[in-house]
Amino acid sequence: MLNISPELEQHYQVVAQQMNKPVSELVNSILTERLEDLLDILAAEKVLKRIDAGLEEIRDWEDVKKELYDVEG
Repeated sequence: MLNISPELEQHYQVVAQQMNKPVSELVNSILTERLEDLLDILAAEKVLKRIDAGLEEIRDWEDVKKELYDVEG
Protein backbone atom coordinates (compact mmCIF):
# COMPACT_ATOMS: atom_id res chain seq x y z
CA MET A 1 0.00 0.00 0.00
CA LEU A 2 2.83 2.41 0.80
CA ASN A 3 5.62 3.08 -1.59
CA ILE A 4 8.62 4.68 0.08
CA SER A 5 12.07 5.35 -1.28
CA PRO A 6 14.88 2.95 -0.45
CA GLU A 7 16.69 5.77 1.37
CA LEU A 8 13.71 6.46 3.60
CA GLU A 9 13.22 2.76 4.22
CA GLN A 10 16.84 2.50 5.32
CA HIS A 11 16.39 5.44 7.71
CA TYR A 12 13.37 3.71 9.22
CA GLN A 13 15.33 0.50 9.61
CA VAL A 14 18.18 2.28 11.38
CA VAL A 15 15.87 4.15 13.75
CA ALA A 16 13.74 1.06 14.43
CA GLN A 17 16.84 -0.93 15.24
CA GLN A 18 18.08 1.78 17.62
CA MET A 19 14.66 1.85 19.30
CA ASN A 20 14.52 -1.94 19.37
CA LYS A 21 11.16 -1.94 17.56
CA PRO A 22 9.92 -3.45 14.32
CA VAL A 23 9.89 -1.06 11.37
CA SER A 24 6.13 -1.54 11.00
CA GLU A 25 5.52 -0.40 14.59
CA LEU A 26 7.72 2.67 14.07
CA VAL A 27 6.01 3.62 10.82
CA ASN A 28 2.53 3.07 12.30
CA SER A 29 3.43 5.25 15.27
CA ILE A 30 4.79 8.04 13.09
CA LEU A 31 1.81 7.93 10.71
CA THR A 32 -0.67 7.91 13.59
CA GLU A 33 0.94 10.92 15.24
CA ARG A 34 1.08 12.84 11.96
CA LEU A 35 -2.53 11.98 11.12
CA GLU A 36 -3.65 13.20 14.55
CA ASP A 37 -1.72 16.43 14.00
CA LEU A 38 -3.34 16.94 10.59
CA LEU A 39 -6.82 16.30 12.02
CA ASP A 40 -6.13 18.83 14.79
CA ILE A 41 -5.02 21.38 12.20
CA LEU A 42 -8.17 20.82 10.13
CA ALA A 43 -10.37 21.21 13.21
CA ALA A 44 -8.55 24.42 14.23
CA GLU A 45 -8.89 25.85 10.73
CA LYS A 46 -12.61 25.09 10.80
CA VAL A 47 -13.01 26.94 14.11
CA LEU A 48 -10.96 29.88 12.83
CA LYS A 49 -13.29 30.17 9.85
CA ARG A 50 -16.28 30.16 12.23
CA ILE A 51 -14.60 32.87 14.33
CA ASP A 52 -13.95 34.97 11.23
CA ALA A 53 -17.60 34.54 10.23
CA GLY A 54 -18.73 35.68 13.68
CA LEU A 55 -20.19 32.27 14.51
CA GLU A 56 -17.87 31.52 17.44
CA GLU A 57 -17.23 33.55 20.57
CA ILE A 58 -13.70 34.26 21.78
CA ARG A 59 -13.44 34.45 25.54
CA ASP A 60 -10.61 35.54 27.80
CA TRP A 61 -9.00 32.56 29.53
CA GLU A 62 -9.02 34.30 32.92
CA ASP A 63 -12.79 34.81 32.63
CA VAL A 64 -13.29 31.17 31.69
CA LYS A 65 -11.20 30.00 34.67
CA LYS A 66 -13.19 32.23 37.03
CA GLU A 67 -16.42 30.79 35.66
CA LEU A 68 -15.18 27.20 35.90
CA TYR A 69 -13.95 27.50 39.45
CA ASP A 70 -16.72 29.69 40.80
CA VAL A 71 -18.35 27.52 43.45
CA GLU A 72 -20.77 30.24 44.51
CA GLY A 73 -22.46 30.49 41.13
